[in-house]
Amino acid sequence: MKTIVKFLTVFFLAGVFSANLAFSQEGKREYKRYQDCIYNDLSESQKSSIDAIKLESEKKTIVYKADLKIKKAELDKLLLAENPSKKNIDAKIDEITKLKGDIKKERIDHRLKVRDVLTPEQRVDFDLKHKGKNFYKNSHYGNKKSQSYGKGQHQNHKN
Repeated sequence: MKTIVKFLTVFFLAGVFSANLAFSQEGKREYKRYQDCIYNDLSESQKSSIDAIKLESEKKTIVYKADLKIKKAELDKLLLAENPSKKNIDAKIDEITKLKGDIKKERIDHRLKVRDVLTPEQRVDFDLKHKGKNFYKNSHYGNKKSQSYGKGQHQNHKN
């Protein structure tokens, strides 16, 4: 009897994790479809310029994200210290906040550089697709208001 319960538990958990992975990939496919839609209307010179802009931006973002992971690990270490120093913790939080700001600035810089490559007609389409917001913000993939936070309650997020 115990082996059946263990087997069913493992089987159930495997199913839950598999479903979670499948749904997480769905958002990536949707974004890829979105990119292809914009990319098809570009000239070859625009495509090469945008590819160069994207590569430059990705290089910077990768470095920022790696630094961010290191800073978060350092913060965890500070929090787990025998006698945590509020001053050191606050300083580390400031470093993390600065890196998050740098990442956001890089994303905006990337977007503005791409806009500069586009014709006025393409900019209108580009801006309409972005609507000045994150692509996922108004889709069901990124709609935080639909996520349950327990017992039917929803956490309110400011947009």
